[in-house]
This record gives sequence, structure tokens and C-alpha cells, in this order.
Amino acid sequence: TVKCDWAEGMQTIDGKKSLSFKVDGLKGGDTRKFVAKVVANKPGDFSSRAVAKPQQGDASRSAKTSTEVSAPELAIALDGPNTSYVNRSTTHTVRVTNVGDAPAEGVMLKLGTDPELQVAHIGEPQDSDDHLDEDKGSGTPTLADTFDKSQKDGSQSSSQQANKNNSDRQQRARPSLEDLEDREMDLGTIEPGQTIAIDFTTQSDASGEFAQIAKVEFRCGEGDHQQKITSV
Repeated sequence: TVKCDWAEGMQTIDGKKSLSFKVDGLKGGDTRKFVAKVVANKPGDFSSRAVAKPQQGDASRSAKTSTEVSAPELAIALDGPNTSYVNRSTTHTVRVTNVGDAPAEGVMLKLGTDPELQVAHIGEPQDSDDHLDEDKGSGTPTLADTFDKSQKDGSQSSSQQANKNNSDRQQRARPSLEDLEDREMDLGTIEPGQTIAIDFTTQSDASGEFAQIAKVEFRCGEGDHQQKITSV
């Protein structure tokens, strides 16, 4: 009987942690070959070996084999000013870096914005040298204050303006993440170490505090073992 136990994090495509094959009638000089498809659920260096145990005598061990499994990993950041003014456009930048060691294929960017914010323009994806670290990305929406500031009438005091802005915030309920309007963009394949940047501009005719969030999704693996990975 030949048995092989997989390292932690590896399994066959049907979910088995080990394999066992029964070998009958193996004559001197004969060879049997057994093939198994194995998948890893995480990146890393995995080792395994096979053990052949006859009905009589001592067991024999194969040489240890080592397999290095790589995987893509995306970091994302949404940068822009925290303060803007009513009916003035504001530019924000989304950056996505592949901090893993394999290409991320079929990457989709989803940009969520408050319904009160109008997205005036979304630029084309561009390569960037402003790379992100692997711990970038908190999943917390970016909040932007939009103030009502008249360019013609400068008589309103800063304290009066602050009171008005605070009143506007109290009257307007902040939307949940599910209420943010999603816009999608296909980023294609992002290679290891590559950073993609997308600029977009927003504006609003209302004052208040508005939420924005950016996230990327891609699929990793093959067939039934394909997983959807999301970074926010």
C-alpha cells in the first residue's frame, strides 16, 4: 500500500487530505504510477512524501518533494481631499497594487459613492510608481465634508457657517454601505509589483458629510476551486 499525506493547506480536488493506493502483483523491475490533482488554499512552501508499506518487511519512504505556491494579493487606497465646497469639483485617486507574487487576473474595480455625490468624470486606468504596502486598505469608507460657501457673499461668519453645516449633517441620515452607488471598471490583469491608478472627480449641490469607498475583486484558482477575493 502506498500512502501520501498532504501538508497542511493542501488537498486533492475532491477534498481529501491524504491518498492511499493498493498495489497488487508488483514484480521485480515493475513500476506503477499514480497521478493525483492537488490544490493549495493558501500560498507558501509545501512538502510531502509517499510511504510504501508491504505486507511483510519494512516500509519505504520516497524523497521529500517541495512545492512553492504563489498567489496574487491586492492592496487598495482611495485618496483625496477631506473637504470640498458645494458645486465645486474634487479630484480623488484610487490606487491598486499587486503586492503578491502572481498575476491577478480579471480584476474589477467597484467605486461606491454617496447618492448625493455626482461623479463628473472617471479617468482611464494608468500605471503608477506610487506603490502601496500590503497592509494598505482598511475597508472603512472615506468621508468627505462638503461646505456651502458663496463666492459672491463673504459676509457670513465662520461660526454661522459651521452651525449651518452641523445642522445639515444632523438633518441628513448617513447612508449605509449598501446604499452607496456602485460603478464598475475592468482593470484586466495586474502583474506582481504593478500599481494601477484611476482619477475621478465628484461634486455635490448639497452640503454635508458624504461617504465613498473603493474595492477590487478578482478570482483565484481553477474550476470548482476558484475563489473570489475582495480587497477594500
